Amino acid sequence: MRTYEDLVAEALAAPVTGRVEYLDGRITEGSPPWSYRGRADEVTGQANGPVLDITGEVAESAGQLPFRDGEFAVVLNHHQSYEPVEIRRVLREDGMFLTEQVGGLDGLAINEALGAPLPDDFSDWALNTARTGLEEAGLRVANGRTAFPERLFHDVGALVYFLRTTPRQVPDFSVERYDKELRLLYDQMSAGEPFRDRAVRFLIEAVPA
Repeated sequence: MRTYEDLVAEALAAPVTGRVEYLDGRITEGSPPWSYRGRADEVTGQANGPVLDITGEVAESAGQLPFRDGEFAVVLNHHQSYEPVEIRRVLREDGMFLTEQVGGLDGLAINEALGAPLPDDFSDWALNTARTGLEEAGLRVANGRTAFPERLFHDVGALVYFLRTTPRQVPDFSVERYDKELRLLYDQMSAGEPFRDRAVRFLIEAVPA
């Protein structure tokens, strides 16, 4: 059995760019009852005009989008921030906005287990608050769904690495600050009981009102 110190040291030394490879099999997460990628492929395949995916570089400047009014038939967004007013501005009258978002209470079990506060600026992010913002911008939510897939951590190193690469979860995280709580979780996982967490995902399809 690997020691607590070994697992934590490995997690702290692992490069953040290799997240998928490092976590392979050490975190398992269920899928929501929809496929964002499948729906995105379906919507873009049916689009009768330009498609904009603001996942990535464009979304990093989340403010005014550098495009003309009414330019796009479809706007896609996957787990990135967005400005509802800008989405409405660049969307055609017959267009659609499709997004999957990470809910603000994602990972709540982690915060509870560590005795850590939730990030105040994000914890209220949910389908209802997103719907309100879109409606205020002149969009109508034609389809909105929320899911809570189970996420299992199988060793404490995976949890430490997850917290390193997801700083919004526990903004003040350090191994030293949460040493006692992490060791308790290490004992649980070493006994064969994974740490059970819950992801929060919501899907929105919105059209001009």
